[in-house]
Amino acid sequence: MLKQYDPEVCLGHLKRYTFKGLRAATDHFNAKNILGKGGYGIVYKGTLNDGTTVAVKRLKDNNNFG
Repeated sequence: MLKQYDPEVCLGHLKRYTFKGLRAATDHFNAKNILGKGGYGIVYKGTLNDGTTVAVKRLKDNNNFG
């Protein structure tokens, strides 16, 4: 019998955050919080509700051309 895939097991010690929470932490992905840009997206500095400073990569939408 095949085991059911459980994403919580694969994450280990990593935490999951909602998009809404990350958007709030980065002040709605404000340009003033940009740390860097790369081929896959832009990295923003943010602060979580508990005061933890984080870097959040917002991936590019591959459906946009041009």
